[in-house]
Amino acid sequence: MRPRLLALMTAAVIGSAAVPAAYPQSRERAAVTGGYSFLSELDTPGLAHDYPAGWFAGYESTPFFTRISIAGEVTGSRRRNEVDEVQRLLAVLAGPRIGLLDLPRLRVSASLLIGREWFSEPGFDESGLALEPGAAIDIGVTRRLGARIGTAYRVVSAAGETFKELRVSAGGVVWLGAP
Repeated sequence: MRPRLLALMTAAVIGSAAVPAAYPQSRERAAVTGGYSFLSELDTPGLAHDYPAGWFAGYESTPFFTRISIAGEVTGSRRRNEVDEVQRLLAVLAGPRIGLLDLPRLRVSASLLIGREWFSEPGFDESGLALEPGAAIDIGVTRRLGARIGTAYRVVSAAGETFKELRVSAGGVVWLGAP
């Protein structure tokens, strides 16, 4: 009887190690995010093209209790140019978000979003394909509410040119779904 008990305990330990503790079965199935966003164009020689007035809103869904979420995000940024005209950037992106670390009060994730970015100013507008790898840290405040700090590097191909942008964001996250 003793060898059976030892074998059963060994199987239980190995089985519990195979299921990551960071992703329990009660993990939330969805999240809604939103907040402030600061965007800077990186490759504009001689001119600082910072967009200090920005926002982001997002939704992500985690099917089947996995580490991979399907994320969608909309970001908007604006600034005044040298002749006091308002320039706007709007991006709609979607793609996978991969959970790297999931502790009770701390979550770290990486994402690779793809979509479209639109630029507009009086008398001119254009759009292009956008690719945005990024990372986010979620800090839990309560069981359902948290703060999100993130950064992303966006590459946009529009009108035969490539634009590189760095985006930093801070805001809130609301976790939905299973408790």
